[in-house]
Amino acid sequence: MVQDTSLHATYGVDEDDEVIAEIPLYMSNRVANYLHIFQYPLRAVPFGPDSQPVAARIKPKAKMVELDLAFDTPSRNYDKDRGHELALGTNDKAIRTALDGMMDVDEEEEHDVLDRQTLGSEILPGNTKYMVGVFKDDEIHLTPVARIMQMRPTLRYLDKIDDKKRISERRIQEADTNEEPKEIPTKSTALQMSMKSNNPDAQPKENVYSSDHRFAEQEMWTKLHYFDETTDQSNAIFDQLFSASKDPVECTTTASQYLEKLSAP
Repeated sequence: MVQDTSLHATYGVDEDDEVIAEIPLYMSNRVANYLHIFQYPLRAVPFGPDSQPVAARIKPKAKMVELDLAFDTPSRNYDKDRGHELALGTNDKAIRTALDGMMDVDEEEEHDVLDRQTLGSEILPGNTKYMVGVFKDDEIHLTPVARIMQMRPTLRYLDKIDDKKRISERRIQEADTNEEPKEIPTKSTALQMSMKSNNPDAQPKENVYSSDHRFAEQEMWTKLHYFDETTDQSNAIFDQLFSASKDPVECTTTASQYLEKLSAP
């Protein structure tokens, strides 16, 4: 008995489904180190002409990105009272208390509102390798993706409001007890954590998260310019997705080996 080793017998491939075209495949690494995929899991609609990010920045060593999105503050759906409360977390003004007395007309507090939302990046684990492909002139050009990031709202302004409230409450307590004012630190610091070992002679190891967090906090933000897909700058980057070399990618894997790699273990 002769065993049928054809693709149809082994994998159920329809041999009558003939190949109708062969397309040259090229690899491009011109922007491979900078090509990112941004995902917005909490955003229901894509960015439109009137909703593009108004600011962008990056910490290249820490691999962190932030985007600022403007709120439509004149809209009837915007709660200006709540926006004024949250704006306390975006400036350095102290929360006024009864100790500050009445404000003069010239000193009347400006009613700032929270006018933007900041999205911060979170890197997804690299369990798979993604590539961006462009098709032009009957050719496919592939560029590896450096990393995938999910963008979610950051709420640092809430932490700053809590810090201001603690300071104002401390001021009132010190005034009631006639204590000397004490400076209260408001800047967040990385927690110092260590890993315990069963070996009594082993030195405690600093927690990796603490070290990475401190490293990220110390790195300064670098401003970026944001360009949407309709701009000349974006078109120039798009052109770099095409390989400068026309040497075709040679496949050393047979069809059977390829299907074997795709199948579950």
